[in-house]
Amino acid sequence: DPGFLAGLGGHAETVLGGLDGLCNVAGVSPAIPFEQTTPADFDWIMGVNCKAQMLVIQVMLPLLRRSDAASIVNVSSVGGRVALPHLVAYGASKAAVIGLTRGVAYEFAAEGIRCNAVCPGGIETPMAERVVGSFADRDAAIAQLTGRQLLKRFAAPEEIASLIAYLVSTEASFITGAVIDADAGHTSS
Repeated sequence: DPGFLAGLGGHAETVLGGLDGLCNVAGVSPAIPFEQTTPADFDWIMGVNCKAQMLVIQVMLPLLRRSDAASIVNVSSVGGRVALPHLVAYGASKAAVIGLTRGVAYEFAAEGIRCNAVCPGGIETPMAERVVGSFADRDAAIAQLTGRQLLKRFAAPEEIASLIAYLVSTEASFITGAVIDADAGHTSS
């Protein structure tokens, strides 16, 4: 919604007095087998998971340019790095977030604006529960989704939030264009 986006920048200016850190955590992950994924499904998933992040960054750039320590963190997913069952469109959208992140990091580095991505594995959220619930056998779904992980569990939301807080902080001032896997070792196995 263009009106919402326009108001978002003004709200950050008025309420926060500016903006040093921006975190894009948009995401939908409907579990749809590839052959049943319609063009409308694909457009919706790409719109929420990637296009929305691009639009928010564009709206917030004027505020980020005024900061001495501007940092953007985009939340991608392990699904943007490896294939996950019934999540082909989701994976494509999260891979696009990785490309968006690297492009933004490159384009705005000279202005001192950093941009990084976090690729979480499964997180204990209502969205993950919906994905698990789409399988006939809940326990089998969790085993399948965590089977390639070294740590056989979902993350608590706070585990991912602490990584994001670090990346937007000045402690991470030399990190930009990075894609950090927080996936219990999924991509390393």
